Amino acid sequence: MEKDKFDHLIAIAKSNNPAFLLLFNDLYPDFIEALKALSPNIRSSELEFCAMAFLNFSTKNIAKYTYVTIRAVQIRKNRLRKKFEIPSDADFNNWMRERSKYSESNLLVAREG
Repeated sequence: MEKDKFDHLIAIAKSNNPAFLLLFNDLYPDFIEALKALSPNIRSSELEFCAMAFLNFSTKNIAKYTYVTIRAVQIRKNRLRKKFEIPSDADFNNWMRERSKYSESNLLVAREG
């Protein structure tokens, strides 16, 4: 994957741009398909949230970039844990990244700032 596309993806995620999910899907189509296979009725807002977790954004930064409270992000994580049956001892962001065919070593992970 080109670093320019990845950097653009991070920039539009941080600006809460509606194009984020479209570009993310272009770059990581297998991730979106894996989530849809687990939950065929998943909403686009949930996909967007999961994509941010996949990119390793912290709870604090997801709240900042999506203009919600940290508590709202925590509640959404808990709801998604139940929906996808993610064990409570599993790291949410790591679990999301494991849904992709890209290995950790090949995955560019967001540098938060």
